[in-house]
Amino acid sequence: MDGMKYIISLFFIFVFLEGSKTEQVKHSDTYCVFQDKKYRVGEKWHPYLEPYGLVYCVNCICSENGNVLCSRVRCPSLHCLSPVHIPHLCCPRCPEDSLPPVNNKVTSKSCEYNGTTYQHGELFIAEGLFQNRQPNQCSQCSCSEGNVYCGLKTCPKLT
Repeated sequence: MDGMKYIISLFFIFVFLEGSKTEQVKHSDTYCVFQDKKYRVGEKWHPYLEPYGLVYCVNCICSENGNVLCSRVRCPSLHCLSPVHIPHLCCPRCPEDSLPPVNNKVTSKSCEYNGTTYQHGELFIAEGLFQNRQPNQCSQCSCSEGNVYCGLKTCPKLT
């Protein structure tokens, strides 16, 4: 957990140094620009921090005045002996809570991206979403409760 606190601290320093830029586009629509990517007002995402990837313990949102507001996820206190960490989730969970219900596809919100529907927890690659900084990088997205979160990550070489 100390490592995660360090990562989050680095992220907030990065946000402070990078700042958020506001860009006025035709028709007076306001966008936020964060790490060279445009976000619409109200759009939410997890930031990408090299070399760690998506930081699921931080949520960012584009505010109405064009500022990027990021906040740390507050995890609930758990009342179990051995909490488990689940990939792509910030907060640990009790083991009995970590298994999805049998009818998970019915209760979880699906996501739509470029005309394709993805189920909660599903990962997919999005072509051309981010500019690769290295040749072995790709844009990986995940569907989480109706929201699509994407980030640049190192991808295995195809053989």
